[in-house]
Amino acid sequence: ADPLVAVMSRDQRRQHLFTADPNTGATTLVAEHADDDWIDVVPGSPTRSSTGALVEVLSDRAHDTNRVYVDGDALSPVGLQVSALLDVGEDILVSASDDPVREGVYRIGPDGSAVRLPLPGITSARRSGDVLITTSTDVDRTTSEMAVWRASDHVGTIASFAETPCISPQVTLHVLGERQLRV
Repeated sequence: ADPLVAVMSRDQRRQHLFTADPNTGATTLVAEHADDDWIDVVPGSPTRSSTGALVEVLSDRAHDTNRVYVDGDALSPVGLQVSALLDVGEDILVSASDDPVREGVYRIGPDGSAVRLPLPGITSARRSGDVLITTSTDVDRTTSEMAVWRASDHVGTIASFAETPCISPQVTLHVLGERQLRV
């Protein structure tokens, strides 16, 4: 498929998506988005699935949720805040959170189901075929852990030789106010 090109207004309130013919440079408008407040720039979005479907992360203002959309239809569940598209295959791999202080890697199925990978802390990932590399950290540690997975099986850990800092974080999380904001 031809490459996708996203063009956004300077105030980030309008976005146009084009395909570009690599031989001629001719462009074709694929989608337009407008938002009175702001359009988020989301890593990995937009992209195409293996079938050519347009996959994007857009703001669902009615539900206050950044969601995965496939060909204009919302796919990921309301309340799961998607912050990055990591990979599009048979499922869609995203960085997302359903809790403002914890972000993880989720698999979004073709039916819109969302399953969090069972990894501790704040996690990111990269996938190629059935091999998945995950990186996780947490607010109370200074190191990251990297793991290698094939399908759903843990097959190894990538050692870190980073220097250990001379200070250790001592984080306390609080719930504040009538809206029960987590900080």
